[in-house]
Amino acid sequence: MSATKKPANYLDLKLARLFRYLATNILGTYLLGAIFYADAFHFWEHAFSELGTTITLLGTPNLTSSLIMTTGMFINGRLMLEIARIYRLDSTQPHAQVKSGLMYIASLGAFISIFPNNLYHTLHSYGSAFSIGSIFFFDLLLLKEGLASQKKSLFAFLIGLLSLSVFSYAIPYFLELPIKQATQKICIINLLLVLIQGSPQPIQLASPLATHRPS
Repeated sequence: MSATKKPANYLDLKLARLFRYLATNILGTYLLGAIFYADAFHFWEHAFSELGTTITLLGTPNLTSSLIMTTGMFINGRLMLEIARIYRLDSTQPHAQVKSGLMYIASLGAFISIFPNNLYHTLHSYGSAFSIGSIFFFDLLLLKEGLASQKKSLFAFLIGLLSLSVFSYAIPYFLELPIKQATQKICIINLLLVLIQGSPQPIQLASPLATHRPS
């Protein structure tokens, strides 16, 4: 075998790594942003968007946290672009073109979210909506694929749970209810859990016993 020849499931392995990088970068960005936030960041009371603002709610300059969030959102966008590109190229993936389109939109949302919320609130909000909405529908596809052989009641339950977590944030957000900051965290955590669980698993793909799709 040539040293440069790639394994049959090369794209699956690459997708698995990219999804892990994406989830790790999202969590790491929020964690570092909160640590270096210029004032005390209250997890259930403050929006994640506050981490990327140029000044805090109390008026303190917030350069370090803002730069961390800007860098993290840019990396998220680049990772999503690469995921979208792989789905576009690999037509053997289930719902490949739909997933590609959703990831392109999510990537656009990540790049738009770089604009600080305190200076460009409307633009930043659109970016966040693009990313969260696209990942929500992406997660729905992952659930549909992963639970195809399971009981319909289980599928309906998980779909309902995911939808509840998203709409419990979306509705308070548009109604400007104080609870929106707490439900935002639940929404993002659930979206990431489904994304990690439903995406290709690197250990399974690397196993010599793994079943590969016919080329």
